[in-house]
Amino acid sequence: MEKHGCRTLRPKELVCSLRIGINALPLSRVRAGPARLIQRVIEELRKIDSENCYYLYSDRDFELPWEGGRWNKRIGPGPPFLPGTLWLQTVGRRMIIRDRLDLFWGTVDLLPLRLPLALAKVLTVHDLSWPLYSEIASLFHRCMFWLFFERSTQQADKIIAVSQSTARDLERVFSCPSRRSKSFILGSTQPTSRRTLEPPASV
Repeated sequence: MEKHGCRTLRPKELVCSLRIGINALPLSRVRAGPARLIQRVIEELRKIDSENCYYLYSDRDFELPWEGGRWNKRIGPGPPFLPGTLWLQTVGRRMIIRDRLDLFWGTVDLLPLRLPLALAKVLTVHDLSWPLYSEIASLFHRCMFWLFFERSTQQADKIIAVSQSTARDLERVFSCPSRRSKSFILGSTQPTSRRTLEPPASV
């Protein structure tokens, strides 16, 4: 705070058009597959978005070179040995609700369940190997998806599938309406269908 003559000048307050939360659990693990995609997306968002504020949620710390200002890490360690999926449904969910977000992006197949109705929810689905090829998925992985996946798709306002085949599987296996989903090719900035991805009406 600076004094200028008889006036006190206060630092300019940061104004956020939207408060956007991101599941950053993959960024605190081995950076492969989905984590690399998420990293690329947030790097691009940082370049083009100067209006919204972002909150990245994880149970472990991770590297975010541009932390501060509009980009904030939200680290909330849970009980020892609590898997990331269960952390998201418990500790992470409480943090998300407390932060009064406008939109939350579930980056890897699942959303925290029972988020406020007014909070817009976007879910990215990478593949459906767990129900289609259950023999290659661990028992724990199958249980977590059995408990949380279908309800996540039901509670999402918009669903982004990373390929056309995943979008078709969503519609075929889980009867997910095509009007709520959009397919993207990994590494591409363009959707693979002609319809544009519109924000939920509540945003």
